[in-house]
Amino acid sequence: MDPVFKEIMAKTSATPANRPSVIYKLRNAPNGKVHLDGIDDVFDPETKRMRRIRLIRGATTIWMDEQEKMDKDFIQKNRISLTFVAGNLICDELKDALIVKAADLFNANEGNPNRIPGKKRSFYKWDASAEEREAFEKELLEAKVVQLAMEQPFEKMKKHALYLNLPITNEIGQIRGEDGIRALYLRAAKADPKKFKESLDSKEVEYKYLIRRAIIDAKIAVSTTDIKYPTGQLICRLPHGREAVDYLVEFSMLPTDESKSFVERLEKMAL
Repeated sequence: MDPVFKEIMAKTSATPANRPSVIYKLRNAPNGKVHLDGIDDVFDPETKRMRRIRLIRGATTIWMDEQEKMDKDFIQKNRISLTFVAGNLICDELKDALIVKAADLFNANEGNPNRIPGKKRSFYKWDASAEEREAFEKELLEAKVVQLAMEQPFEKMKKHALYLNLPITNEIGQIRGEDGIRALYLRAAKADPKKFKESLDSKEVEYKYLIRRAIIDAKIAVSTTDIKYPTGQLICRLPHGREAVDYLVEFSMLPTDESKSFVERLEKMAL
């Protein structure tokens, strides 16, 4: 480790001798302390059967069926709970080895593949490296989609902005200029990078634009119950409460002959 980093860790480590901490985080933690009972009936992956865990200070095992020779008064005075302070349970990997072993097997642990659901509270083992990696990947994705948003030509950006339901008019109803739309476009990329990237080159973006154009040009007629061509030929029924453009986008993506025919006709309308 870099000596400067090592010096910083020596001053901030939560465990003696700067040993790695094993940290569990309580889900939806309230303020203050939360105590979870140190007794639980769990599935033991080693014996392949249900066993009872009982945490006792000074014990050499977590299993109740291996604690039979312990004095009952000693057990009563030395029972341990999992105590979360400000939502965190910080364990020394050596000193608290039995607590760690038990916590990994508790049913309240969301990461336990054999957990029996139903506990009032749940917790998870915090993986700092995984969280840091996830944060980095999120920042990297945001940077990439912002660059994509900057590179999109205006005509393509307009269609995608409409698909994302961005307000292309300003507060007095005027159409925003390219800079105004692109500013909103960049914000949308930052707000939801995943949705932005996945939808950028999707067919739905083009279909939504073509459908809006067709309705404006009276090539598609919309009523409260039906969507038709001007000739009166039915395209599809409009479900109650649905917005026509969004429903037609969904309709255009269906693998049916009716949908394929609609898409072909929609594309011809744009020529």
